[in-house]
Amino acid sequence: MPADRSRLVHAQPLNLLRSDPGFRTDHLVTLTINPGLSGYTFERRLTLFRDLRQRLGNLPGVEAAASGWLVPLGGWGWGNGVKVPGSRNAGEHYAVCNENSVSPGYFAALGIPLVAGRDCNAGDSAKAASVVIVDRAFARFLFEDANPVGRHVRLGSNDADSEIVGVVEDSRINDLREKPPHILYAPFEQGGDDFTRQAAFFVRTHGDERKVMNLARAAVKGVDANLPIERLTSMKAMIDDSIYTDRLMATLAIAFGALAAILAAVGLYGTISYSVTRRTREFGIRLALGAPPEGILLFVLRETGWLIAIGVALGLPASYLGAPRGIGTLWNPRARSVGLSRRGASDRSRRIIGRSGACDQSYARGAGKRIAIRVVLATATTAPLRLRLGNGCGGAFPSDVPSDALGAQPRA
Repeated sequence: MPADRSRLVHAQPLNLLRSDPGFRTDHLVTLTINPGLSGYTFERRLTLFRDLRQRLGNLPGVEAAASGWLVPLGGWGWGNGVKVPGSRNAGEHYAVCNENSVSPGYFAALGIPLVAGRDCNAGDSAKAASVVIVDRAFARFLFEDANPVGRHVRLGSNDADSEIVGVVEDSRINDLREKPPHILYAPFEQGGDDFTRQAAFFVRTHGDERKVMNLARAAVKGVDANLPIERLTSMKAMIDDSIYTDRLMATLAIAFGALAAILAAVGLYGTISYSVTRRTREFGIRLALGAPPEGILLFVLRETGWLIAIGVALGLPASYLGAPRGIGTLWNPRARSVGLSRRGASDRSRRIIGRSGACDQSYARGAGKRIAIRVVLATATTAPLRLRLGNGCGGAFPSDVPSDALGAQPRA
């Protein structure tokens, strides 16, 4: 089983919420606008984005404001192909990476530390030389232990030359379950016409997020009252939505596991009740020969316990070994969007990195097993026996009663 599938099996929704995405999620508000749908030209869009960043940054209680093309953990991503002459891992073939276009101050707003080099700045305009920033994992992949700052990479099928001007810490952009991905950041204004049609804004605040959301909505309307806001939420809510499928599948698995445990307990109750009823005469002989009621109860419990122990001993290993294959059929990451790389990447080099939420079945399976074992043991081994023994015994004696099963010596 692949390593990522194994991690999926053992992941839990609660652990996903506690995992580190590589940036600060607290007191962070995000909103997305798409002025390209409203007929804004390229230059008008750039002016709009600059003006809105400034307005958002001047709101009361706001520490920083920036924008980017994609929202981390927003449900879909974008990829490109990179070549580096002389690189062992990307010298001859394209190395696929995630790509995002960001504005100056993006890393400060999200709380992603800058490791080396510089951030994007106002000088990285559409007319300036092409530059990029890479995360630590991608820098290590491309250049191993060498300093990547100042090195050049080729992007897309047309091998557009870009200089690496900075390195930032690793962060997750598609999924909380993934290893630190290879991410390439480009200045937002160098994205061209197609990749500046929309923008996601990030507002870092030290106050109430809901208050900042209302102020941010008013700021957008102050720039253009007819400009729709596609998504306005907090980053914590965004992450919670990203694992909605995990929580839903875990809840359903627990519910079905509990239902199966109840059905199994009812069936086991009926089976043991029927067995006790058939042996009522045998128990009457035992009582007549001096066996105490407690001894008969323990005798039947011991027989039932052996059956339960054998079932658990066979069922638990079988379920543990068979669960990964069943979960694998549910784990089906699929792309959520398609398109062309802004650098002109070919089919081989462009990738849409979109992931659907993967379900957490291990958590539900373990909880369901514990519930099932407790319900079966508590229900099946007490009620029927006490009910039957309390009613006494009567009727004809059985034709065949083992002498070594009487459990007591005759009374004098």
